[in-house]
Amino acid sequence: MIKSPITLFYQAYVDLFSRSLHYEYRESGITVQCLMPLYVATRMQRFSKTLSNPSVHIPTAEKYASHAVRTLGYSTRTTGYWAHTIQVYLLHYLYVYVVHTVHALHPVL
Repeated sequence: MIKSPITLFYQAYVDLFSRSLHYEYRESGITVQCLMPLYVATRMQRFSKTLSNPSVHIPTAEKYASHAVRTLGYSTRTTGYWAHTIQVYLLHYLYVYVVHTVHALHPVL
C-alpha cells in the first residue's frame, strides 16, 4: 500500500520541523526526537487485512511503543522499530542504486 502524497508531505514537514527545533534548542539541553514509523497494526488499519494483522514488519501498537521508548536519547530521528529501520535502509539503497544506474545509462538525465 502506497501512502498518499499529502501524508508524505505532512511527514516531511514534521521531520524538518523536529530537526529545526532540535538544532535551535540543543544548546539549552533540550533534545527533540522525531519518530517516523512505517505501518503499525491499529484499529485505523481495519480497511486492510494485511495492515491490520500484526507481523514482523507490522507491529502492534503496544509492541511499537515499547520499542520506540527504547530509542529515546539515542538519536534525533528514528523509525522506532527495528524492522522499520531495516525497511527504510533497504528502500534508500534501492533508490540510490536505481538513480545511479539510470544516470550511468543516460548521463544527460
